[in-house]
Amino acid sequence: MRARRISLGSIFKTGWVLVTLLLIPVWVVYHLTRDRLPEGMVELRYGMFGTDEQKKQEYELIRRFETAHPNIRVKLEWCSSGNYLLKLKTQIAGRTEPDVTWMGAQYVEEFATRGAFLALDPVIAADPSFRLDQYFPVMVNAFRSSNGALYGIPKDNSPTVLFYNQDAFEKAGIPLPHDGWTWEECIAAGKKLTRDTNGDGMPDQFGYIALWDILYFYQHGCWIFSGDGKRALFDTPEAIQAMKFRRDLAYTYKITPSPTQTAVLMAGSGGGLGLGAFDLFPAERVMMLPCNPAITLYFNKVCRFKWSVAPMPKGPLDLTIVDGAAYPILARTKHLREAWEFVKFLAGPEVQEMRVKAGDSLPSLKPIAGKYLSEMPEGLKAGYRVLDRSRSLPKHEKWGRMEADIFRAFERIMTDENPTPPEVELPELNKKLQKIIDDPLL
Repeated sequence: MRARRISLGSIFKTGWVLVTLLLIPVWVVYHLTRDRLPEGMVELRYGMFGTDEQKKQEYELIRRFETAHPNIRVKLEWCSSGNYLLKLKTQIAGRTEPDVTWMGAQYVEEFATRGAFLALDPVIAADPSFRLDQYFPVMVNAFRSSNGALYGIPKDNSPTVLFYNQDAFEKAGIPLPHDGWTWEECIAAGKKLTRDTNGDGMPDQFGYIALWDILYFYQHGCWIFSGDGKRALFDTPEAIQAMKFRRDLAYTYKITPSPTQTAVLMAGSGGGLGLGAFDLFPAERVMMLPCNPAITLYFNKVCRFKWSVAPMPKGPLDLTIVDGAAYPILARTKHLREAWEFVKFLAGPEVQEMRVKAGDSLPSLKPIAGKYLSEMPEGLKAGYRVLDRSRSLPKHEKWGRMEADIFRAFERIMTDENPTPPEVELPELNKKLQKIIDDPLL
């Protein structure tokens, strides 16, 4: 009988099959025992979104928390930034929401008004170990609803500041941005830094990119809504003037790209981390960019040039906006005590110290900021110098229903072709928003 020849490839295939068959029971047993909580252990569900880098950080934070709290297991439920709000609303409607989440300041009012988030004031009052006065007041107030209740503990200190390419400024012989810098100075610098480097007739390097449109409204004295939230203010002279200035940055002064130009720049920037227009700064397509300090970690890793930070240029009013995120507890949690311990940890000194050492963000805790302020790069200190002139993003319980209308109106004003003048578009937008505000069913 002829001997059968066995190839090395067949040995490997057979080996992998055997290993797989042997591991299947192990895998099943592991997951069954992992999902079965030991007696006395509580599982918290933690809803989050962000980049892959942030996801790695969150797993490390969870590992540290679980080590210090062996009776609590934290299950991270991750989602892309663009889909998270919809996912959370769907979970709340289906009563499957997590115990703790991460939420931007502008959305807190909507979730709080609908009873989705837990007011933390009674929890804080019952916990003598927690000191709310250790946090910067402007960051705390960003997460208070219009009725004064607090719905999240701030993760970091997040005023909008101006990131700028210091190498580009110095090479062009332009004085660096500084406290008290005006829009006139910014526009003059932006014109010198806007260049067509390949001679195709369109700039491929812009001095500035206009983001955070609410900023321009605040600087012109428009607060978006009346103090009681019953009136939209987009039809006011201040609002119209703000939007005219925003458009002039692109079409009169030509220091910021139009929507079409922005799309072209993004297509040619290599994609970056998928952060949209924010990737244009490390790609050296824009020389100045407004953002909060949370993007520092990313810029530290990818920028191949010297950059720094300054306060935003001042307009008619010397104001900037506070953005950032906080950690709310969902109102229907069955594990309030454990959820509160987790929130205290996430927003507490150990984690904030980790973040500042990593260059991730600026602390919202005054003691941690004081401890590391002298070690911070001079530019990042701008985040603290502007706190006294920072204002939180608009708060309204129906913000989520209005956001798309506001965005589309701004698009029609800013478009390259057949734009609608601000004095025509904004009053029409205001009518739509007022209808949403007045209708109890919307």
